Amino acid sequence: MNRLVLAGDIGGTKTLLCLLGCSVGERHRLWEQRFASQSYDNFDLLLETFLSQARAQLPSFTVEAACLAIAGAVIDGQSQLTNLNWHLDAQALGQKFAIPQMSLVNDFVAVGYGTLTLPPSDLYILQAGVAVANAPKAILGVGTGLGEAYIVLSADGPRVFASEGSHGSFAPTTPLESELLTYLWQFYPRVSIERVVSGQGIPLIYQFLRDRHRDRTNPELEHLLQQQTTDPAAAIAQYALDHRDALALQTMELFISCYGAEAGDLALKILACGGVYLAGGITPKILPLLTAGPLLSSFHHKGRFRSFMERIPLMAITNPDVGLLGASYLAQDLMAKN
Repeated sequence: MNRLVLAGDIGGTKTLLCLLGCSVGERHRLWEQRFASQSYDNFDLLLETFLSQARAQLPSFTVEAACLAIAGAVIDGQSQLTNLNWHLDAQALGQKFAIPQMSLVNDFVAVGYGTLTLPPSDLYILQAGVAVANAPKAILGVGTGLGEAYIVLSADGPRVFASEGSHGSFAPTTPLESELLTYLWQFYPRVSIERVVSGQGIPLIYQFLRDRHRDRTNPELEHLLQQQTTDPAAAIAQYALDHRDALALQTMELFISCYGAEAGDLALKILACGGVYLAGGITPKILPLLTAGPLLSSFHHKGRFRSFMERIPLMAITNPDVGLLGASYLAQDLMAKN
């Protein structure tokens, strides 16, 4: 009977699960499936579907250990997804599915560990900077929400720590961003950073700009955004990438400016002289906008610390499976220790 590990990257929009065979220093993907998270009432149903499909395709196997990366805070082995009504309990899942070693980690903790395994070809350099050996590294990225984490060096090697810094308060840095904050206060009593810098934030920024410039709307894009099957963030970003709509382009420029500002804030808070990594599902899809837009100017715009910011390496992770790579690494490590 094959002894496998299970790795998962669980988000509000999609869930990726993978069964791997592990040998010393190596992991072999044997069965992998991607699911639309919102198509399932809870994670148990999704995992049951995945394992049933795997058992129909693979020889007899047991899952020795599992690591699931969750888009939400993990406290005492439990997690409530931030952008989906799922509650996960590591102990309950392990018992129900007969997995002796089950671990839940924040999704950006998994991204952090995955980052440590990436080849240079999976990194797009936005600012070369000068990396300081053994200094902290910052990781943040936009998908459905905004994830953040940081890496520090310990006596046992690199360690990744979760952060819920994206739920700090949004702080405008320009008059236009101040207008955006005032606009959002109409709908939310408190506006977090994630409310703006996320896949959910892009349509809100577009709505704000559209309401300021009713005469500039594109009927084609407006019609597309009204369709229930449309991902509004993806549609707005694509129209901006194709230069098919000025309002969409302005939306993405404002979004990227806020993204760069938050990346710089996180770098300052932990003195991330080892580098800042931009991850998440949206980041690699909008690389042309990141390189041509206001990302670096917002990243640098830190007053007396501008010269400090100009020395910090800033990179975009282009591998969309970096979270799964980190979860795979942690699952194998969990099996090796028990």
